[in-house]
Amino acid sequence: MGEALPSGGRWPGKLRAIMAVAGLSVRAAVRSRVVLSLVLLLVAGVIGIPQLVAGDGSPASALQVRLCYTLATSVVVLGLVTLWAACAAFGLEIDSRRIELTAVKPVQPWMLWLGRWLGILLLDAVLLAGVAIAVRVQLLGYAAAGLPGATNAAVLLLSRAVSQPLLPAPEDEARQIFEQLRQSQRLPADEAPETFFRKLVQQCRYRYQPIHPGESALWRFPLAHPVATDGRFWVRLRFDTGGQSLADVRGLCRVRRPGATTWAAEVAVNELIRNELEIPITARSLAQAPELEVAFLYQADAKAAPLLVQPRTALAVLTPLGTFNGNLARVMVAQLAILAALAALGLTLGACFSFPVAAFVATAVLLALLVTPDDARELLPTRLAGEAPPGLVAGMALGVNRTMAAVIRPLVQPEPLTHAVAGERVPASDLCQMWLWGGAVYPLVLAWLASAVLRRRELSRQMAGG
Repeated sequence: MGEALPSGGRWPGKLRAIMAVAGLSVRAAVRSRVVLSLVLLLVAGVIGIPQLVAGDGSPASALQVRLCYTLATSVVVLGLVTLWAACAAFGLEIDSRRIELTAVKPVQPWMLWLGRWLGILLLDAVLLAGVAIAVRVQLLGYAAAGLPGATNAAVLLLSRAVSQPLLPAPEDEARQIFEQLRQSQRLPADEAPETFFRKLVQQCRYRYQPIHPGESALWRFPLAHPVATDGRFWVRLRFDTGGQSLADVRGLCRVRRPGATTWAAEVAVNELIRNELEIPITARSLAQAPELEVAFLYQADAKAAPLLVQPRTALAVLTPLGTFNGNLARVMVAQLAILAALAALGLTLGACFSFPVAAFVATAVLLALLVTPDDARELLPTRLAGEAPPGLVAGMALGVNRTMAAVIRPLVQPEPLTHAVAGERVPASDLCQMWLWGGAVYPLVLAWLASAVLRRRELSRQMAGG
């Protein structure tokens, strides 16, 4: 364990003790062959998932299988092993009384907890890096194998900044509509103005803009990152077509700088697609443009259904920013934050209970976290949506479920894998949010709880010995 440290030692000595505990944790995991078993399991997943899961033959589907499914499966496996290994890190030592050999150095409880946590996190980081490298090599091999769509799949390995159209805030748009209705005395008489205004805000946030055949829609985009020097970027347009799942979209996508009188680029569109267009555009005259105007002219048959577009959620301009390798690294950093939270949870449960109990509680908590509030309503014996109010037990269960969902929302709300598969750069705000909670807030709270439990156990042992 290294040199003995006084209980009030300085920070350099405490840091050496923490790192020594982390090193012991890593060596113990390697000696127990847990790491070897986990490596073999991850290798089987990375190689086997693309062989077992078949896409629809498109390059985007191939990328999703080899990137999203493989990484998601690897993170799930790592998460389960991390949780149970963290439970064992304290639980087995407490059960066998080996922790007393460490505690007499003396090393404070929080130092033990932090050292164990850092050791587990280091192993997770190494294994995640190995998975990322294996997936990247597999993608390169797929592109070089000459398989159908492989070349196009390689083109999808991108990192792009996403820019949304310039639109008024939903509250401002709703307020304008509200004032027009109020002045014309058309506000609903059977509803409070505040309630009606909140409904208007929701309607404006998700309102559809119809584009009829022969019509053109124009949007302005302040770019999160300027157009590349070669003038390359993409326009994304998602839409509905009045209940139809497919639409024969014919038209022109036009782009220019704001205020320009001529279009810098016009790209013809003639595709049968599933409600999404991603139009590649190259216009050197738009290089380094900080803003763009994008128009779409819908040239379908006059009897065709209109395109229904939600401007706030369905429109985007994507400009190159960074590399795919860098974006993949950001995905791994985001996933490591989730593993950090699971390791902290497992260590604290191991400090509070014996290993079998800690593993059982950890598994139960994990399963409970996977149940959404909507799923919980379906599982409860008394439906909240019905006429009868929920019973006491059902209400408490739903309250606990909602609380747990709110607690983990900062970790699960960002979707770095979804961004990577779509060729979008994982936002730095998502990484900061996930590490703030998964790497700081949750571990601090759980470490405090574990330290309190370990101090109480140590005090009880001293009193029993005295």
